[in-house]
Amino acid sequence: MKDVDLRDLCISENYFRQFQSKKTIKITDEQNDLDKLILKIAFIFDLNFECSKKIIKEEKYIERILNRFEFKNEKAINQIREIKTIIKNF
Repeated sequence: MKDVDLRDLCISENYFRQFQSKKTIKITDEQNDLDKLILKIAFIFDLNFECSKKIIKEEKYIERILNRFEFKNEKAINQIREIKTIIKNF
């Protein structure tokens, strides 16, 4: 995701619903760069070992990835906030 501008994008409804269901995301044709990022982050739901999930949560890896980007789209800001909450409670 090098040099990608995500400021004005939001996550597509299909991708966001799949993330909310705490499952890996099925790839569809309707991808923007933010969808691609969320697609990768959703792989946390496919981890088999609790210790892996624990490390990701303790080290806040996903939160740190998401915090690298400055979102200006209000819908995206709310979506990212919800994603952080889902990950925190997963």
